[in-house]
Amino acid sequence: MAQDIKFFNQRPIKNIFVGIGGDGGIGSINQEKLRLMSFDLLMIQKIGLGYSKQWYNDSVYGNFISIPANLTFAIGKRNHMFEVGVGSTIFLNLKDPTYQVCLYPIFGYRIQPLKSKKVFFRMCIIIPTTLSSESYFTIKNTNTIFTPVSIGIGRSF
Repeated sequence: MAQDIKFFNQRPIKNIFVGIGGDGGIGSINQEKLRLMSFDLLMIQKIGLGYSKQWYNDSVYGNFISIPANLTFAIGKRNHMFEVGVGSTIFLNLKDPTYQVCLYPIFGYRIQPLKSKKVFFRMCIIIPTTLSSESYFTIKNTNTIFTPVSIGIGRSF
């Protein structure tokens, strides 16, 4: 029990990481703020800035800036945790003054370090309600590239 309290008090409260795929589109830079709820539970707020492209007539067409934001809860012992929550991403078209918002559930696994300045890893499955049933890698109507699997690696502090 004393060891758990020691790790609980030293656990980092922020992560910065690079994400490939998922809610940021093709790639994103993200920051997370972690709130320690108990020994086994973290509440995580994430915001990021990413990049994606538009798929049109079997070729890449437009460019999008993506702004992903999530609220998730991580449950687990020590540094191996299961993650579940909700998120949304705003895709801003750089050619037209248009945007698209998509909402999605998040299910994932993370290795969350117990001490600062350690490597952080996250892998999630994200399936937005607007995912195209024809390709499963684009958003309906705009054909923005969106992969349902996200991998993130970064640093805790």
